[in-house]
Amino acid sequence: MTEITHIFFDNDGILVDTEGLFFEANCQVLSEMGITNYTLNDFQHHTQLSNAGSSGYLKSKGFDDKDIKVFKIKRNQIWKELVLSRDILIKGVKPTLEKLKQLYTLTMVTSTGRSYYEFAHKKYEVLPLFDLILCADDCKVIKPDPEAYLIAMERMNVSASQSIIVEDTPRGIVAGKAAGVKVVAIKNPFCEGLDISNADYILNSIEDLPTLLKNL
Repeated sequence: MTEITHIFFDNDGILVDTEGLFFEANCQVLSEMGITNYTLNDFQHHTQLSNAGSSGYLKSKGFDDKDIKVFKIKRNQIWKELVLSRDILIKGVKPTLEKLKQLYTLTMVTSTGRSYYEFAHKKYEVLPLFDLILCADDCKVIKPDPEAYLIAMERMNVSASQSIIVEDTPRGIVAGKAAGVKVVAIKNPFCEGLDISNADYILNSIEDLPTLLKNL
């Protein structure tokens, strides 16, 4: 087996616990818009199984672009308030990344925009550990399309066989596998019930990653 030299990390649900905050903010604003039956399954379907996003969900409910713009302004403000009021760095992330940084090149690949991930990480000192950060602003299409991972590997001048991807959602796993890379899925309570069996390896915590990589 070719030696792994590069690790590509998803962000939301892997490094920071932001997914639950997006769901919480969505619920608040959608309720104001008259949607009181929005469920976790709805959220999972348009964010973790597909890339439809809240825009796709609202369009399916008959809302127009103006409504969606107003929704996002309100939702994003609530989300920012929640981020600032909570400790969202997932347990073990920083020491694990610092340990891995000694042996591997680290890259973050996220389907969120730059302003979102920078805001989510502003209280923490994690982003400097990455040699490259690729986000939705850098791609024409996002996960489950493999483009982001393919671009990241090209920029880092590394092959699929030298790489491994760390994800938590089905669409992220699909993107990684489509890029030809082995994928580690880390269980996330917020993704409970979603099928992550397509991953090559499944871990309970990011803290288990160094041991897994050592034994590959």
